[in-house]
Amino acid sequence: MSDLLKIHLENFHIKNNAKFLPFAGYNMPINYQTGIINEHLYVRNNVGVFDVSHMGQCLIPFNQDNINNLHKFMPLNLNNLKINRSKYSFLLNSSAGIIDDIILSRILFDNKEFIFIVYNASRKKNDEEIFKNIDNKSDFIFINDRCLLAIQGPLAYQVLKEILDIPNEMNFLDTIELEYMNEKLILSRSGYTGEDGFELSIPFKISEFFLSNILKNQNANLCGLGSRDSLRVEAGLSLYGNEINE
Repeated sequence: MSDLLKIHLENFHIKNNAKFLPFAGYNMPINYQTGIINEHLYVRNNVGVFDVSHMGQCLIPFNQDNINNLHKFMPLNLNNLKINRSKYSFLLNSSAGIIDDIILSRILFDNKEFIFIVYNASRKKNDEEIFKNIDNKSDFIFINDRCLLAIQGPLAYQVLKEILDIPNEMNFLDTIELEYMNEKLILSRSGYTGEDGFELSIPFKISEFFLSNILKNQNANLCGLGSRDSLRVEAGLSLYGNEINE
């Protein structure tokens, strides 16, 4: 186990009695005391909070050079992507085999326009090698100081609204910058469970406080990768290495 990578909040999950297993080179919480089935059902009826900080996050300045380079690998016209919107897409090899499936967003972050990409932990090295090879100006920002949390379930908006100033008109696949404790967050109305929900990119230094705060709500519970997997199977969503590959 010593060679496994650790997510930033590992000790928080240990204190909350998580069961850990290796996943994509990381020591990850698979489930908590109530078990996978109960966590699955809880997400369907309330709010499950998943730590998916093993996934890759990257900010790419939105300019035509970077767009042209990304178009060599993506079957998506980034010029048509509206500000504060996300798309599900792919990185493809020269034979159009799928290197990875990704979520990318065009966002205004820190007063600059970026393409924000979230990609699979199991394909991190492959994806980042592509990004680094096409990054002639070295302006891609590989994020290593933020957690990624998924807040999923029919009550997700209601629970998050108590903590964050979320716009009432935020729609599925909208992505925005918000502030919390004077830090900038990236919030997407998305997820991979088949439920309404959000994914939140949050700086390490306030992540434990935020997670503790949201779990004070009686409708929110920690959930692990076990129920995340069963939820996405029930919803018919693909996982890299299972339903899709090169």
